[in-house]
Amino acid sequence: MQLSRLAPFCGKRRLLFRLVVIATALGCSSCATSPVAPPPEEKAPAASRWEAGGIQVVRVKLAMDGMMVDMRYRIADPHKAMSVLHRGVKLTMVDNATGKILVVPSMAKVGKLRQLPGAFEDTQRIYWMFFGNSEKSVRVGSSVTLFIGDLKIEGIVVD
Repeated sequence: MQLSRLAPFCGKRRLLFRLVVIATALGCSSCATSPVAPPPEEKAPAASRWEAGGIQVVRVKLAMDGMMVDMRYRIADPHKAMSVLHRGVKLTMVDNATGKILVVPSMAKVGKLRQLPGAFEDTQRIYWMFFGNSEKSVRVGSSVTLFIGDLKIEGIVVD
């Protein structure tokens, strides 16, 4: 009596298994023939306009839900950058619309949230700096000015 109760389920399970195998085979074959999208192109020419004193700003975007501004840069000219970037340099970012001054925050155990190059010869490496944006005055599309000591880079647009 127990075998007769299980017999209908065994047939349904076999049918379901066959349908899953067929659906998987059809799905995989259509995936193999679909065209592959080309890789996205980089925006290198647009970022090169934000360069001064041997420092090239690659990207500025919001981080941590807008509480920080993440700036990425590279060394374009090592000789000029050596005179500008050093441990004691004052780093600030100014929002052009509001005039709000953003500074690099300093954490108790980590120190300042910025990366300075050790050897200035590597022009391909990208370094980072974070600026505090606790009032969220800088938004996507904002224009900012970066001050690294006496160096001034204007017209940087936040992504």
